[in-house]
Amino acid sequence: MEVIHVTAESSPTVADAIIRRLREHGVRHVFGYPGGQITPLYDALYRTQGIRHILARHEQAAGFMADGYARATGNPGVCLAVCGPGVLNAATPLATSFTDSIPVLMLSGQIPIKGRGLRSGFYHENDQLSACSTFTKLQVRVEEPGAVFREVDRAYMATMDRRPGPVLLEVPLDVLRQPVPAPAPPVPLANTLMPSRPIDITALAELVGSWCKPLLLAGGGVVSPYASQLFVQVAERLGAAMFHTLSGKSAVPGDHPLARGLPWHQATSDLTSMGPFFSPLFSEADGMLAVGCRFTQASTGSWTVPQPPALAQIDIDEAELGRHYPVKVGVHADAADALRALLAKLPGSRRQPWAPPVTPRAPWRLPGIDLLGTMRRLLPRDAIIAADITRLSYIMLSEFPVYEPRTFLHPAEGGVPESNGGDSDG
Repeated sequence: MEVIHVTAESSPTVADAIIRRLREHGVRHVFGYPGGQITPLYDALYRTQGIRHILARHEQAAGFMADGYARATGNPGVCLAVCGPGVLNAATPLATSFTDSIPVLMLSGQIPIKGRGLRSGFYHENDQLSACSTFTKLQVRVEEPGAVFREVDRAYMATMDRRPGPVLLEVPLDVLRQPVPAPAPPVPLANTLMPSRPIDITALAELVGSWCKPLLLAGGGVVSPYASQLFVQVAERLGAAMFHTLSGKSAVPGDHPLARGLPWHQATSDLTSMGPFFSPLFSEADGMLAVGCRFTQASTGSWTVPQPPALAQIDIDEAELGRHYPVKVGVHADAADALRALLAKLPGSRRQPWAPPVTPRAPWRLPGIDLLGTMRRLLPRDAIIAADITRLSYIMLSEFPVYEPRTFLHPAEGGVPESNGGDSDG
C-alpha cells in the first residue's frame, strides 16, 4: 500500500481536511474500528492533535459508542467504519439513532471511484448509501477534493438540523489520498433552531390558559438542560402535572412535586391490556400539552392511554403534529424556543396544582430483590445510567428516579438489546 507523507510544506490530503474540519466543528472524540479503505483517515487522525480516537472491537460497538456519547452530551457522536461490511455491521446502532433522533455521523471510506457499483470486483464492493437510506436522515458522498469542506460541513450539521439523526458520509479511497486544492473556508454557523410563529404561540397560550386541569407530556425533544428548565417552568405556571415518555425520561426531575413519571406505572410484555396501569390523571384532565414527543406504542400502551378532551402539541417535525391524535393547536417549532415564547405569554403568577399528591403504592420490582432502591441511594444525582432492553430496564423507566437531563440512556423506540455496552462506553 502506498504511504503518503504529509509535512507542513506539503498540501494536506482530503483525509487530513476531513479530520481537521471535524476538529473545527468541535469534535474531540471519535469511535472506530480500522479497515483498508479508511486507512488514510486513521493516518490523518495520527497527524492531527486535539481529537482522541477510542478503539472498538466491532463496528456495531463503535456505532453504539457514538450514539451513547451523543445522548450523554447532546453533541453529535462520530464513528468510523470501513465501507461495505463495516458500515453494515453498524446498521443496528444507526437505526437506533434514527428511531430515537440521536445525532451521529458515520464516516466511512469507499472503493475507488472507477470501481463504483456492485459486481465491480473490488474488495468490499458495496452500495452502502442506498442500503442505509432508510435509517439515516442523509447520505453524503465526496467525489472530488474541492468539495470536501462543503460536504463535511453539510453532513456534520445535518445531524443536528431540525429533528436530529444519523448521517452517513463516505469518501472513496482514491479521493481520500488526493491533495486538497484550496484552503479551508470558515466553518459555517450552525442554524438548527426552528423558531415558533407568534400567531401559533398566541393560540397555544389561549388554549392552555383555559384549562383547569392541565397535563404536560415531555418527549425526547425536551431532554436538554435549557428545554427541561423551560418545560418545568411552564408546568409550574399552569399547576400542571408533568409526565414523560420513554425517550423523555430525565427531562423532568424525578423529585419535583409536579412530576408523575410515565403515563403508566407498570407494563405488560406486549403492551396490551394496559388499562389498569395508566395514571388516572389522564381521564381527569381537561387538556394536555405534549412537547417533543411522538406518542409511540410503548409510551401510550399501544395508543390506549386515555386522552384529555383537548390536545396541544409542540414538535420540531411537522409530520408528528396530529399523527396519532387530533390536536387543537399544533406548533411546528423547536421545543425550547416555543416554551420560552409560551412562558412570555402566560400570567406571571403560579397556579395551585390541581392533581393530588402522589399516593404511595407497592413498587414494581424484580421478584426477591430490590436493586433500584440500593442503586439510587448509592449513586450521585448526576450519575449516568445506561439501560439496555431488559426487564430491569423497563422497571427503571417507571420506578427509578433521575434528576438531570441526559442521565438515562435507553434505546427507547428502536428497542435494541445490544446497545448497553456501547452506550455506556460512549
